[in-house]
Amino acid sequence: MPKHIWSVLCYKGCLDQFTNQVSLLDVIEIITIRSKTKPAEPGPHASVPIKMHLVSLWTRSHPDRAEPVVTRILIQAPDGSKIPGSEVTLELEKPSLRNFMSFTTMPFRGPGQYIFVVQYRSEPTEPWQVAVSIPIEVRVEGASDKAPSVEESSKEETASR
Repeated sequence: MPKHIWSVLCYKGCLDQFTNQVSLLDVIEIITIRSKTKPAEPGPHASVPIKMHLVSLWTRSHPDRAEPVVTRILIQAPDGSKIPGSEVTLELEKPSLRNFMSFTTMPFRGPGQYIFVVQYRSEPTEPWQVAVSIPIEVRVEGASDKAPSVEESSKEETASR
């Protein structure tokens, strides 16, 4: 089974085409949601717009043969809910592989600690294993008592690193 080496949540991950080196820009530890109006209430379908990447490095357990691994991201929200992401199959045809997962939104269940859990398995019948858990603090700032309309929320809410 392939081995997880590291994962980092960042604003952007860049792979240099000439040197094959990766640069991780603006590692994310805290996300602050700033709003001129009161943010929409958190709920099972609420999300905030944010651009970020989860960059991971995987290696093969047997250097001389290709191996597949199925990965997914599970987000544990402050309210205790667990939001599974879609599954991605990685084919490790070379000894190592960097995986870049892009996010344009993030589930929002209220302020607090969110944990991005990288999970993996080799076979669909195997249980998910945890490769790494990445805690991220989400804060809300600048909210007034005025409840916004849906249109105002989408225009005025922004998420920053």
